[in-house]
Amino acid sequence: MRRPAIGVPEVVRVLRRRPLPAALVATLVLVSAGCGAGTGKDGNSARPSAVASPSAPADYAAGVRAAQRHHLRVWLEADLVKRWRAGTVAFDAGLAQLGTLAAIPGVAGIKIADELGYHDGLSSPEAIRSFLTAAAAGLRRVAPGKPLLVDMIVPELGCLPDHIPAIQQAVSCASQAERQYPQLSPTNVSSYLNMHAVSVLDLSTGLLSDATYAGWGTDLDAAQTAAWAKVRQLGWSGMVSLQARKALAHPGPYAQSAAAAAAAVHT
Repeated sequence: MRRPAIGVPEVVRVLRRRPLPAALVATLVLVSAGCGAGTGKDGNSARPSAVASPSAPADYAAGVRAAQRHHLRVWLEADLVKRWRAGTVAFDAGLAQLGTLAAIPGVAGIKIADELGYHDGLSSPEAIRSFLTAAAAGLRRVAPGKPLLVDMIVPELGCLPDHIPAIQQAVSCASQAERQYPQLSPTNVSSYLNMHAVSVLDLSTGLLSDATYAGWGTDLDAAQTAAWAKVRQLGWSGMVSLQARKALAHPGPYAQSAAAAAAAVHT
């Protein structure tokens, strides 16, 4: 499912129409330097759907400043994978735009990839490492000192890693995830984080459906607990600032019950 598109001018209009309390500190993500669309493993879009390019980079700068006036922390978001794959000219142009925006006082950091390695054309560990090396070097040149963030789904984490007693279906799930997404195996993700190319990871634990876990004799809470236990064992929080991610976007009116919404928030 794709979430409705919203451009920077619309964000600015919303902020002007609905002033936020001065005490609120939140994060506004502005899509810059290219954008893409895709559906995440948990069934919701984690990338913005097609958003028209602004008439000028000044539109993005206006969005940043409008957010700051409302006491929001601003992270710039760029689909640098798309630009990197398009070649040097596109990649360098994206870096230049991000450098200009990052120089605005109060910009907290830059998200350089959404669902890195998941249906984005980076299908091998070597490709991901090459991208991270290029993106980190480029942004440290044009936006020195700004933290860099990537968003990742690790499908194997949704397969009850190290669960005792072992469940055959979970073992099969993990084997299938590693065959389908070898570049996103926990071992490979550890190697990316050890590069210190980025300092923040938004992590989706690749959870499956309630019905799947019920068929395995367990539930979503147990699966989430097992996933984060594995993450702690891998030591990722010692390599980056680790943030949990769960896509909650949906197109149009929310069609499910209040109980379903509460369950999603609980997860």
